[in-house]
Amino acid sequence: MRKSLISLMVATTAISILVAPSSMAEAKVKSAKAQKVPAIKCKPTKAVGHTPANIAPADKLPKRMPRTLSLETNCGNIVIALAGAKAPITVT
Repeated sequence: MRKSLISLMVATTAISILVAPSSMAEAKVKSAKAQKVPAIKCKPTKAVGHTPANIAPADKLPKRMPRTLSLETNCGNIVIALAGAKAPITVT
């Protein structure tokens, strides 16, 4: 009686482990396929490389940190969220 109960518990656990991940993985794949990413259209550019300017580090931190940084590119604007509280010198 005891061996059959243990065997039943092991079999039930094995079946649930084998069945559960596959059904969850299928759900993730379906949702990923359903999302469509818009195509990126870039404008032609005449940009050329340059030598970076030598800039001295800031002597003191600003009282109010910026929250975002915007980069204007030929493929559209890129907005970056800044973490001034965690990296004040980097943001400055």
